[in-house]
Amino acid sequence: MLDEQLVAVISQTLGISPEQVTPGLSQETIEDWDSVTHFKLVLALEEAYRVRFPAAEIPNLVSVDRIQEALNRLAK
Repeated sequence: MLDEQLVAVISQTLGISPEQVTPGLSQETIEDWDSVTHFKLVLALEEAYRVRFPAAEIPNLVSVDRIQEALNRLAK
């Protein structure tokens, strides 16, 4: 199950409904998730969760599932 805060941040940043945010949602499945939006999403997630993604990991955060996994790792 996806974290509610994650769903909220992604839906707000991408301009989609929370119901559209699923683990399979990715840059490949949503046209508006371009490089600029990716940067905005990373910044919004870092602010919401008060974390910093390692620079090497940011290019790999290309799906909701991968973002959730990264957040879980950072929470430990």
